[in-house]
Amino acid sequence: MEKFDYLANFWFGPRSSVKEFKYEPGKGAIQAAHNFGSWYYKLHHYYLVHAHCKFLSQHKIDNLNKILFVINIHNVDELKSNLDDVKEIIDWYNLDIEVIVHDNTNHSYGAWNCGLKHLLKHKTISKYCFLCEDDYVPTDENFYKPFYDKFSAYSKVRNTENKEVGYVAQLASLMELSVIALKGEKPKKVVYRHAAVSNGFINLGAAKKLNEDGDVFTFFQSIKINQINTYQLGERAREQVIFTEKLTSSGYELKDISDVCYIPFDDNNTNKIKDFGIKDGYCPIKPYKYPDILPLDKMEKKDLKWFLGIRNDDSTRHFLENNNKFTLDEAEKWFDNLDKDNLYPYLLIRNIRKYFDSSTSKYGGIKDHTKLKGMWKEEKYGKFGYVRQNMTEVNGEEMVEIGVDIDPKHRRKGLARAAYVTLLRDLDKASLWVFEDNFARNLYFELGFRDTGETQINRGRKEYRMVWRRRD
Repeated sequence: MEKFDYLANFWFGPRSSVKEFKYEPGKGAIQAAHNFGSWYYKLHHYYLVHAHCKFLSQHKIDNLNKILFVINIHNVDELKSNLDDVKEIIDWYNLDIEVIVHDNTNHSYGAWNCGLKHLLKHKTISKYCFLCEDDYVPTDENFYKPFYDKFSAYSKVRNTENKEVGYVAQLASLMELSVIALKGEKPKKVVYRHAAVSNGFINLGAAKKLNEDGDVFTFFQSIKINQINTYQLGERAREQVIFTEKLTSSGYELKDISDVCYIPFDDNNTNKIKDFGIKDGYCPIKPYKYPDILPLDKMEKKDLKWFLGIRNDDSTRHFLENNNKFTLDEAEKWFDNLDKDNLYPYLLIRNIRKYFDSSTSKYGGIKDHTKLKGMWKEEKYGKFGYVRQNMTEVNGEEMVEIGVDIDPKHRRKGLARAAYVTLLRDLDKASLWVFEDNFARNLYFELGFRDTGETQINRGRKEYRMVWRRRD
């Protein structure tokens, strides 16, 4: 099967943030939604690098040839640190990935253009190249097949115009833009067929031909900008609409997979998904899922029986510093003597259920509730685990030591990650101990924890001290 290269671009500067507000009587305007990418970035910069590296390390793709990461430069002074951090992550996952930098001109599409030129210059043997924005990640080792099928199917049908498929995107659509008319002329329109959800595969043979006269893609700097009403769209939207124009005007076809696959689209990093394509179809690529913020409630004495059901479970105790089992009487005495004044030591992990409260509205009988704002309510439900926290000193520096234990019935659902993220949002630094055989060590590394060099032996097993610090 034909080889392909994997090209992903990354940005370590602030993510765009669009805040949505709603009015509540007596409270005024309150924030109803927030940009997940914006706040999660404040915890650590490299979560999307981790997402792609994790995918690549967990899936064997036989026809994958070369992996290339293109870093769009945010701050020149931080570039060396960025590159060192990315290399550390790549090495952690034991991957062979080349990393190059780009000056961020034309954003993602400029980075893809830069990466393609680099691959062509070094004479890649691949027939195709997968182009992916950092906040989208493939779902499994077969993600490339629907795209390959589009290339091969089109080549088999009779094509009177003798056209070749140059690019297969997740979703392609039409966009009409105004052409500024000269005095005395009627206003004109130009329609672009463009990659609306632009991740996809490019034919490297086509890319090589297009690159012969400078670039693979079209950018506004290379066309007569005064011909297009550029005020109709934002800068990045304009870039997206026109970046495949050179490809299509050169006689190559732009296809998509929306007729055979499900295409989820994240509306501005809000974890709100818009559905395109076939809802129940195979999904080869999906937006990065940001962890939810979970309610954390103070654990009370009445919760101790439930608490011991998790705490005394063998799978939990194996990774605890103190692996003794405790009776309910022992736990009650221990709980009574806990210092709960400054830093409440144990917090319950809950979840949030959203529901439509029709009783508050005269429109309670309406069928399409999604169009009504301000009528959705939230309630906390369930107990899925607990958070441990206490003050400690690390090399003379005071910080919070944290830990999370999840009910065995609710593990591997992302709850531990979400709980840690909820805690870290309000901290500047934190520490924890982790056993060498605890798979959660990968999660801590992904969240930005790093080894301090301090270790200890507990029950014949090595424990590592890890520390997390907020990055500005």
